[in-house]
Amino acid sequence: MTYDFNDVEDPQPVVKESDCFPNKVICDKNLNRQDYEPVCAYNTKYGLINYFSLCEINVQICLLELQKNDVNKRRQYNYGELYYNGMSHSCDYYYSHTTTGKEAIELYYKIGMQYNSD
Repeated sequence: MTYDFNDVEDPQPVVKESDCFPNKVICDKNLNRQDYEPVCAYNTKYGLINYFSLCEINVQICLLELQKNDVNKRRQYNYGELYYNGMSHSCDYYYSHTTTGKEAIELYYKIGMQYNSD
């Protein structure tokens, strides 16, 4: 007896709630890689960080949420919290408009609050 690939493949694979990567793959397919600009997000442990894209920020937020909700909390590393203000600026934008890292973070939050209140 022979089997065809379609005989054993599930036509619509089940995506678990704990799987962050299918949405990232879909998001990555829609990226404009011609005009690449990094996107800034704030991490409570590491400060302002440039990410490759919004897709990368979303997957990191998803993974951090999974880690927070993991029942088997055995010796997990604390990666901090991640906040995205909704703007598509790189971190250089915030640093160039301020004189210190603390001011850049405050500006990041201030612009995010203005953008999200509209």
